[in-house]
Amino acid sequence: MKKGMHGNDNRIFCVISTWFRGQYQYDLISGIEYEAAITGTRIVYPAGRCLDSPVLYEKYMNIVYDIIPHIRFDGFIISGLLANYCNHRSMDDFIKRYSDRPVVTIDYKGENIPGILLHNSSGFRQLITHLIEDHGYKKIAFIGGTEGSRDAQERLDIYRNTLTSYGRPVVDSIIVKGDFSYLSGRKAVKTLLFDRKLKPVLDFDAIAASNDLAALGAIDELRMHDIDVPGDIAVTGFDDSLDAGDPSHHLTTVRQPVFAMGRQAVKVLLDYPSAKGDVFFPTQLVKRTSCGCPEHIEPAIHCVTGDAVNAGEKAGDYLRAVEYVTQTRHKKIPEYYMYQLVYVSDALKQLMSIDELESWMERGFSSLGIEECYLFLYEDSGDPPRLYSLVAGYSGKGAIPNAEKRVYSADSLFMSFLSDGRHSFCMLPVLFRDEQFGFLLAEVNMDAWIAYETIRSQVSASLKNMFFINEIKKINKCLAKANKKLQQAEKQKTRFFINIAHETKTPLTLIKNYLEKYLKNHEHDGDLLVIKRNIDILLENMVNFLDAEKLEMGRILYNHNQTVYLSRIIENKAAIFREIAVKKNIRIMSAIEENVYVRADPWAIDRILNNLLDNAVKYTQHDGDIRMKLERKKGRVVLSVSDNGPGIAKDNISDIFKPCYQLSQHMTGNQGIGMGLYIVKKIADELGASIGVKSGEGRGTSFTISMGESTETETGVKSDIPHLSGPPEGVYAPVPLKEERIVKEKSTILIVDDNSDMLFFLQSALKEAYNVCMADNVKNALVKLEKIPKPDLIISDIMMDGMDGHEFLRTISSDSEYSDIPFIFLTAKHTEAEKLHGLSGGAVDFIEKPFSVSALEKKIESIVSLRKKQRKHELSRIKKKIELLLSDTGEPGILTKYDRLEEMCAANKITGREKDVIACILKGLVNKEIAALLNLTQRTVEFHITNIYKKCGVRDRFGLMALFGGPYPEP
Repeated sequence: MKKGMHGNDNRIFCVISTWFRGQYQYDLISGIEYEAAITGTRIVYPAGRCLDSPVLYEKYMNIVYDIIPHIRFDGFIISGLLANYCNHRSMDDFIKRYSDRPVVTIDYKGENIPGILLHNSSGFRQLITHLIEDHGYKKIAFIGGTEGSRDAQERLDIYRNTLTSYGRPVVDSIIVKGDFSYLSGRKAVKTLLFDRKLKPVLDFDAIAASNDLAALGAIDELRMHDIDVPGDIAVTGFDDSLDAGDPSHHLTTVRQPVFAMGRQAVKVLLDYPSAKGDVFFPTQLVKRTSCGCPEHIEPAIHCVTGDAVNAGEKAGDYLRAVEYVTQTRHKKIPEYYMYQLVYVSDALKQLMSIDELESWMERGFSSLGIEECYLFLYEDSGDPPRLYSLVAGYSGKGAIPNAEKRVYSADSLFMSFLSDGRHSFCMLPVLFRDEQFGFLLAEVNMDAWIAYETIRSQVSASLKNMFFINEIKKINKCLAKANKKLQQAEKQKTRFFINIAHETKTPLTLIKNYLEKYLKNHEHDGDLLVIKRNIDILLENMVNFLDAEKLEMGRILYNHNQTVYLSRIIENKAAIFREIAVKKNIRIMSAIEENVYVRADPWAIDRILNNLLDNAVKYTQHDGDIRMKLERKKGRVVLSVSDNGPGIAKDNISDIFKPCYQLSQHMTGNQGIGMGLYIVKKIADELGASIGVKSGEGRGTSFTISMGESTETETGVKSDIPHLSGPPEGVYAPVPLKEERIVKEKSTILIVDDNSDMLFFLQSALKEAYNVCMADNVKNALVKLEKIPKPDLIISDIMMDGMDGHEFLRTISSDSEYSDIPFIFLTAKHTEAEKLHGLSGGAVDFIEKPFSVSALEKKIESIVSLRKKQRKHELSRIKKKIELLLSDTGEPGILTKYDRLEEMCAANKITGREKDVIACILKGLVNKEIAALLNLTQRTVEFHITNIYKKCGVRDRFGLMALFGGPYPEP
């Protein structure tokens, strides 16, 4: 081959082999590089992995094998190492992809392609012969290589044939499959010892592994089980890897002249097409102590040239080659180099941009001995990509000029980067899992072989991080746009609600005033009082909402440039709230220091007091206490409002001044829309006042406001406000619930809702047709269930303090006494998800507020009627069952014992239900079984039994059985 495809004497060859995966690869690449340097040949090494590798990420790395057919190379050297995991046909198909240019294989026999081949058979046969003849081993086990590999099959065949030629039996139980890996060697020993339960020495006395890695794994596993090598078992390998000569293993093996094979492959391509046919190299047995041989000086390195001297090589060239491979083969990596590699690797993890990466490539990679390196990213999404953008790199002249950072095609790539004066390069795929980014072209330096895989993986991780950050930036930009749109939509929505609220205030005001006018003449009308109370709540919430929005937008302009007599305002406010609080039997006590003045708008002070006292009255239970205190402390005026209500959880205190925040996601009975404390905080901020909260669950709550005192005299002081505002008194008026009365003939309904007005309304609407029992929370409902007859229906709200409606339903459903009670949700929550949640939990219906009471009555009537029919049917079934239980023969109609029961029950005035209970007792059933059979609660059964004992004049079951002639056995 006189000239290369690039029009000059510099040929560019591509070597396809797994990159630096062990001593074999190191020796092979060293031989190729040595010959390339002598002949002025340039080499590119695509750093892929074995074909059909079981490791997923290694398959992704093989994208470089798809790219190189489109690059203008002068020839290809393909290593048989690629076929470790694939069959012969797959390897041949792979080689055909490059057959349009000269191809030579190493350690693989291809079709019509010159090969650099080993006499592996002679070396491995020498090894097995050595074990038999020199050591006398009789039962030699075998650890195979990767299934489908030609080398693996060849070594297995040699093993079998050699044993047969010496009259040794081939025992399948001591042949174990492997895959050329260290772990397969360990696994093979475990298979022999534990799975097949073979005994060392007795069942096998030596192990011949297909390669060194498997042999090393076998030695370590044998030693784990206190089996000495070679004292108990001899072990041998194949390859003569760097670790084979380690003193801890000192492995007997077969050495391959890989360095010489690499040189010869370059020569064959240079002489192409003149050089034809295969070139064979012998393998050499290397005896060490793992087979039982004594320690001795190893032979000289014979792997350099094989028969090359006889072929006419100059002695000087031979001696240089011997010196080269001897020095590199046993060269240790300096400690400082390892530190530098770790330093560069850590630095790569911190990079945030391509510019930073380029800077570190020049500084860091060159410090590792890599004097030239370039980063290309794929510019197209082809399979494989055909366009590559140079984004970073450096050479001996420094960083790549921006003019050279352009897009290259596969055809033009190496015309630019392997011209005169350039080195050989390895082509390292840059990827993250299955995400392909591009590749690195790095100068080949055999002294830096350990660095290549590290920088490849770290550059890949850095690029992934950079792309991820850029993606996040794009997402954030999109989110910012979306957020801006949402804010605009929110403003429009807020304006809509403000308009609705403004339009609602006028009709609510008119309704309120006309209603108050009417109530002057009908003040005892309970229905109208409920209407007034709820109109007052609507109006209060509406005002709070509008004022909060105005404060937020700065449209409420308080005039704080005036002095108010704070002491008097607080005294008057306390008096107003006392009149209202008395309706809940709440005491408001005050300790107001006299002559306290502050600079503030009196209406702002009024609003603060109104909201603090309103909250205190709402959350303080009946017969509770509220304390107001005004005092001077350290030059400040301190106002505190405290109650002994339920308190606020520690985790919630930081949120209570936020708009629309409610103290509990479940509490609704006394809550508004969560604007009161937000308004207090906004006004306090305007006044330059600080506000503090002390609270704890079950320990009440205290709000403290500290502000500056005014030193002005009373002249010009606004001491009071005309018509001080206060909450609507109807909000705190007791709800006139009717006394619960149980009528035996009526069906019973339990209603659970924390809104007392709703309870009052439903009680009024349903009390004529049903026994209506009520509870204002789930806890009280569960207590009430123990005291009332078993309900025919339960109606419950969802959002309540403590346990909510869904938890109530789960509790009822899990109790065998109440699990059959129909359950209806009556709630203001009306999302489809909430509805599905309720129905899937076992509720028979989900009614949304506001609702039609007529429709509710019809639904209740339908459910209760169906339940009565079911119960009647069940009672009929129970009656027949009891008759059968009491029959002598078990046949209906022959009721001798039943007749006796009828007679005794009539004599003692026993009711029908009591008679059923007696029949079950006489049958020997316990209370729980009786309750299940008769569809009663256990408490009801116990009640009936107590009445039966009284009527019959007995003390216990034994007396009852004696009286009625029981117990009655099974028919």
